[in-house]
Amino acid sequence: MIKTELAAMILDVAHRPDLTTKTDMFIRQAEAMIARDVRAKEQVVWGSTFTVSNRTGAGLPTYTLPADWLAERVIWSPDSNRSDPLESKSLGEFRSLSTSAPPLWYVVRGLVIEFRGTPSDTDIIPYDYFKRLPAISATDAENVLLNAHEELYLSAALFYLHKYEQNLDIAQAQLSSFTHAVEGVNAEGAFKIGSASPSPTYNFQSRSSY
Repeated sequence: MIKTELAAMILDVAHRPDLTTKTDMFIRQAEAMIARDVRAKEQVVWGSTFTVSNRTGAGLPTYTLPADWLAERVIWSPDSNRSDPLESKSLGEFRSLSTSAPPLWYVVRGLVIEFRGTPSDTDIIPYDYFKRLPAISATDAENVLLNAHEELYLSAALFYLHKYEQNLDIAQAQLSSFTHAVEGVNAEGAFKIGSASPSPTYNFQSRSSY
């Protein structure tokens, strides 16, 4: 499915052909909400590694994240004798471990990931992560998440359309549909690839704006 096809579906379901010029905005907003809430098997990048080439500076414990990074799925120890993955910690906990310890913990800070203790230059740290998919294209129909789960995009875009027209009851109903779809997609992903932990789905009634 390409963007014009999705836009036509949104307007048809909403019975609002007069909002043609707004569909790009609704789709863009829907993509942002999906990136925030959804952790699907279609988003997983398998078998990546952090190496010395990803370091932000010589000897530093910080590494640059991939440009399409959304969230980690699992990060493994560089020590092949350890079967447990590294643990994500809060900044407060993180500072309590010596930098001279073997790598045991990590924290994601913006565009970088920091390890504690500090990996050596020869360490290779394997990981899998959830990626942000490219924006829906006007010509390329190969968006795997849209093709597998179009209900995510439709209900999210309709939420923003009805919010735009200030029909809050229908907006909330579409948000409930989106929440239900997210739960199913994330549960399927967790079953097939291991547990994922996205942020709680937004509740339209709890705040004045998204």
